[in-house]
Amino acid sequence: MKPKYPINAVISGRAATTGLPVSLTNCQVFQLRVDAPNGAGTYYTVPTGYSLMIATIVISNTTAGSLSINLRQTRNGVAYRLNGHSTSVNSATQSVFNPFARVLIAGDSLTGTASGAGLNLIIYGYLIPNSSTANVTSAVISPTTAETVLYQVPTGKVAYVGMTAVNNSISVANIVAANNSGGAATVTVWYLRTGESSANAYRLATTALTNDGNVGSFSLPLILTLGDKISVQSTSDTAGQTVALNIIEVDAATTVI
Repeated sequence: MKPKYPINAVISGRAATTGLPVSLTNCQVFQLRVDAPNGAGTYYTVPTGYSLMIATIVISNTTAGSLSINLRQTRNGVAYRLNGHSTSVNSATQSVFNPFARVLIAGDSLTGTASGAGLNLIIYGYLIPNSSTANVTSAVISPTTAETVLYQVPTGKVAYVGMTAVNNSISVANIVAANNSGGAATVTVWYLRTGESSANAYRLATTALTNDGNVGSFSLPLILTLGDKISVQSTSDTAGQTVALNIIEVDAATTVI
């Protein structure tokens, strides 16, 4: 049976919307300017009814010395790092940070901690409205040595993984692991059908985050149906690790796979 939607569909402000699982008719190109953050702060909270796909963050240093910033996605009071390590910016220079098209859902906040005043941020992305039939969403956890479910397809949905991107490119990773634990860690990701365990499941990838500040990514297309899961496991229980997943959830009743 021919899929109803092409597996190379992308979400982008520059893409044609014909045949995509998510309508971009009301998608807004997003830009946020943050002037001189100093210390910890909240820069933006996603409003009810929307998801925010962060595409690019430009950081400019207006001072005579070097400054740095840690950027985070904060969900339900828990902060997950966007950058694997502090983004340092030398005097009178810019740094361009591409956070793997991280998706923030309604209620999530973009937060950060700057080492001092004098940085300016311009954050670009796409503000995508929720729909009764299709949504762009995400899952994020702090992995441990216990196998943990990162995402499970909810009742009535089909999930598309690895099909969100920016600027008509599907090279943007959709499962991202960041290590800020202070030591080495190796993260493994599995794709499990209903009733499977990691012992007999499909292992998507193993990435060695050998140093504090490392980021690893997995980019591949998957179509998940009811009961399917993505699970993760780390070799370390130390706090400071993040695994995030971008997802398109589509109404199963109107989807042919």
